Amino acid sequence: MTVVSLKLEQYKKAETLTDVARILDLKPAHISYALYKLSKVAKYDEFTVPKKSGGERTIRAPHKVLKAVQKRLANDLLLIEQQLEASRITKRNCILAHGFKKKLSIITNGENHRGQRYVFNVDLRTSSLRSILGGSSDSSPSTRTSHSSPR
Repeated sequence: MTVVSLKLEQYKKAETLTDVARILDLKPAHISYALYKLSKVAKYDEFTVPKKSGGERTIRAPHKVLKAVQKRLANDLLLIEQQLEASRITKRNCILAHGFKKKLSIITNGENHRGQRYVFNVDLRTSSLRSILGGSSDSSPSTRTSHSSPR
């Protein structure tokens, strides 16, 4: 069993905050503070930065304690997802997601959809994982359908 397989099994069996803390190699108090002690407002620092095209972009940066938890969890989930992808057919279009991965981007994702008449794109603004990690869950998911001209 690989280290990544072991991590996946640990996550599947985790039932308590202490279990998750052990997997993430963090103290349970650290995670508890990030999730339950920080107020909703304190979990994220909100500010704006100018866009090159004009206007402003809103940034919601996590509190340093919350960020540490999110970063460790994200690293584990990325490794697990990479192993799941490797166990599938090795064609490039079997990749589950392209965001936040080395050598992948919106361009590599778009290559898989060239020549398709319709592409269904979903922007998830809320999820149970996001609310577990302290993100806002008061906005509803949005979806949009993009048209791609057939080749």
